[in-house]
Amino acid sequence: MIKIVTPIVGQNGLEDFVVQHFGKAPYYIIIELEDDKIKSWDVSESPTADLDRKRGVKTAEFLKSRGVNVVIVGEIGEGPFHTLRDSFVKMLQMPEAVEDVEKIVGKISELSTLTSPTE
Repeated sequence: MIKIVTPIVGQNGLEDFVVQHFGKAPYYIIIELEDDKIKSWDVSESPTADLDRKRGVKTAEFLKSRGVNVVIVGEIGEGPFHTLRDSFVKMLQMPEAVEDVEKIVGKISELSTLTSPTE
């Protein structure tokens, strides 16, 4: 089973729009995939929404504690990138065109792996 996370705008689950920037998202959806099919999903409010600094790193630590294996993201800073990479979490590049979560998950095999921070 794979646990995927992507930053989202609201609490509408699979139909919600994705947010490009990892540390600035108000919510995150964690999706469990089994045999390339969505088994379950859960929306979590950002645990760092009220922080001015280190939002990305704190969010990365929170998601690691939830057992996430893959992050789909458009933009990610150095701190969260290295926190996730050092924990063997795979990061995939989100397409620039903002789409809903279900479409992004459907394209997971087409997404490229991030090998460095985007900012």
